[in-house]
Amino acid sequence: MRAILVRHGESEGNQQGIIQGRLDSQLTARGLRQSFALAAALADLTVAHIYTSPALRAQGTANVLASKLGSRISVDERLQERDFGRLQGINAMEAQKTAS
Repeated sequence: MRAILVRHGESEGNQQGIIQGRLDSQLTARGLRQSFALAAALADLTVAHIYTSPALRAQGTANVLASKLGSRISVDERLQERDFGRLQGINAMEAQKTAS
């Protein structure tokens, strides 16, 4: 058995430069393309199970992978993204100014 760790495709928050943390956002069109490309790259492997965080962006990526690879999905709360407190939802450039 081996574990393969992947990051979700581009989300709306990523596209906008937002620190998301536990805030939710969907995959962008680019993020969906990235997810399909990842599924194609993994096509020769047997992926029996996919564990995903509850974030929509992670579940969106997991759903694409599962549909292409024939895998089962489990949403695991322990994989939830970090809480960035007052920095969540603000632009990363603004966060740098706040930290200075």
